[in-house]
Amino acid sequence: MSGEQEKKMKRNNGNIFTGKTIFITGSEKNAGKTTFLNYALKSLRDGTSPAFLTIGIDGETKDAVFGNPKPQVYTKLGDILVTSELMIARSSGIFEIREVFPFRTVLGRLVLLKTQREGFIELVGPEDNCQLSQIISHIKEEEKCKTILIDGAVNRVTQVAAGIKANFVYVTKINEINFKSGLEKIKKLSILDKIPKYSEEKNDAGTWFHKGALTETSFQSIPADAEAVVIDDFTKIFLSLNRLKGLQSKKALFFRDVFDLLFIVVNLEGVERDEFLQQLARNDITDKIVFNPYQQDR
Repeated sequence: MSGEQEKKMKRNNGNIFTGKTIFITGSEKNAGKTTFLNYALKSLRDGTSPAFLTIGIDGETKDAVFGNPKPQVYTKLGDILVTSELMIARSSGIFEIREVFPFRTVLGRLVLLKTQREGFIELVGPEDNCQLSQIISHIKEEEKCKTILIDGAVNRVTQVAAGIKANFVYVTKINEINFKSGLEKIKKLSILDKIPKYSEEKNDAGTWFHKGALTETSFQSIPADAEAVVIDDFTKIFLSLNRLKGLQSKKALFFRDVFDLLFIVVNLEGVERDEFLQQLARNDITDKIVFNPYQQDR
């Protein structure tokens, strides 16, 4: 990682992750989300003891879909984490059980652990937003953890809207096959990141408050004479890039809730960096692009 990219990871002489609830979301399987989680944890541990968890089942040694080897999460003394009962016995670490949650998975009940001896651990997490919100609230209120990292499931950016004031990182792998579609996802995310929060003090005349998801079908319900459209948050938009641009050219768009996009983490595979940056140059989004910041050492 270059010096300029290292600066992006720090603000006001501190770590940008400190004191935040951060979802690590991604575009696809094997995009690098868990590897980025390890990187973020490593960068945090000098100044704080972070908490971390995943959404659903994450830590198999091989990916259940593609069979590829998966990166494990390395936990150190003082870390707070969530997994299932079964994973404790499989881990090379030693843990104190801080809480047993009333949520069952196929791999046992979910438990809150504090690391007493470092080691690798497989993560298992809640499978719905209600459970996720309860667990995060417990970590904040009972464990007094201010920094929480959540490794997201495949394409599950909707988890960012789990009723939590959240930040997020978007991790994507760009290769020759998905070059065009990957760029479109990044461009769309950049547009969504710039849509402002709706102010309740605004004059509602001419404003359409859209209920639920904004899809290729439901967007047709927006009145032609509406000057502005208010959507719950960016996770409710399921429009193509061209459809989103077209709507934005005709209506002012607002969100009821906004989430801070910290970085778009790009892992290039068989694609030249200069070629990739040239494609993004006219979209004013390179300020949030970080290239492959991973460090495999502990």
